[in-house]
Amino acid sequence: TAGGKVEYMINDKVGIGAEFTYSNAYGNYQDSIGAPVYKAGVKKIRVLGRFNFHFATTTSIDPYFTIGMGYKNTTYYDNQPGYVYNWPNLVPVAVRIGVGLHYYFTDFLGINAELGIGGPMMQAGLSFKF
Repeated sequence: TAGGKVEYMINDKVGIGAEFTYSNAYGNYQDSIGAPVYKAGVKKIRVLGRFNFHFATTTSIDPYFTIGMGYKNTTYYDNQPGYVYNWPNLVPVAVRIGVGLHYYFTDFLGINAELGIGGPMMQAGLSFKF
């Protein structure tokens, strides 16, 4: 899974932003010993608008609650002859609710972690403040 987030702070407590995530999980399998190897998996693309509420913020620690909603495309695939399919999801809506934390080492560089439902259970990465 790979992705990114941006946020614009409206004031000290409220931020709006966007999130993009992409994942492609797959596995190879065989019907029987000596049979050809086939590939099956699931691919997801999500683009969300986000609303973040920051609380108990200090100069280096910035915890927040987040809620987001947007577009999701989930595709299931299998390339075995006779079973070849590429099924898209029926409802292309993504919703995310979570809690996160930014920890800044300097005035502009830090790390972040977020736990939530609706997408990756845990996200982590670098944070940059402009």
